[in-house]
Amino acid sequence: MLTEIKRPYEFLARWNAKTGLLQGAHVGFANTVLRDGVFLTEVVEPVQSVAVGLQLGYPLNDILQQLQIDALAERDRLTDEVASKESIIVALERNAVARDATIASQTQTIAARDAEIAALKARPAPVA
Repeated sequence: MLTEIKRPYEFLARWNAKTGLLQGAHVGFANTVLRDGVFLTEVVEPVQSVAVGLQLGYPLNDILQQLQIDALAERDRLTDEVASKESIIVALERNAVARDATIASQTQTIAARDAEIAALKARPAPVA
């Protein structure tokens, strides 16, 4: 009988060099395959964000205090929020460029029409 066991493999933490505060963390898992209780193979997965690791059952409480876990989760949430807002800013900037081009074009049209009006006004009045 084949049995696959997923277990924590490694925990990577990063601290801010200037402040000493915990800045980020990643977790890695290993998948071990046994046949009738005998080791066959082990595959180590790529590391992933701690927020994802928590969902997969990584025992962070054994390593970090709850305050640190909450801070990492909040950092991940804020990172996602910043990315979302940055994409909104890019879209707004594109719209502003298009709007500015439209305004420039309309300004040229108005200037051309003003010149036509001035030329018409400069003509002598028809004699009746």
